Formats: sequence, structure tokens, C-alpha cells
Amino acid sequence: FMIRPDNDLIEERVRGLIAQEFKVDKSLISYDSEFKGLGRDSLAVLELLALIENEFDISISDEEARQISSFRSLVDSITEHLRAKQKT
Repeated sequence: FMIRPDNDLIEERVRGLIAQEFKVDKSLISYDSEFKGLGRDSLAVLELLALIENEFDISISDEEARQISSFRSLVDSITEHLRAKQKT
């Protein structure tokens, strides 16, 4: 189903996916959380991004993936992709 790029909804879904994938409590994931700070390496982040792509039906390029290192940058990327999809 298509969701509107509603940041609160996106943030909540992403927070849940990160908590599930990284096995950390949701309350530990703030808007400014860096993935390294959550104890995750680049492989874990790539696995998370694959999950995100499936969840939101988007495609994140390798170049873009290298720029995503925090909760904030991930939410921003998802929001941009969803807005772009709505315009098509």
C-alpha cells in the first residue's frame, strides 16, 4: 500500500525496523542516533537498508547507501524516495 510521506509515521516504522534488526530497544533510538553508536557495522547497515527497501518499496543506490549513517539520514532518504514516487 502507498503511504503518504508523513515523517512521524516513517520515523516510527523505521525506529521499529532498526530495533528489530539491530536488536536494541526502541527507546535507545533517537533522531540523532548514529548506527555506529548502536554498535552496528556497515554490513548490518546494508542488511537494514535491504529491509527498508522492501518495507517502503523503494530502491536505495549504493552511492546513497554509503551516505546513510544515522537514523536522521535514513528517514530523510526514505522521505525523499516516497515524495519522488508520488510525483510519478
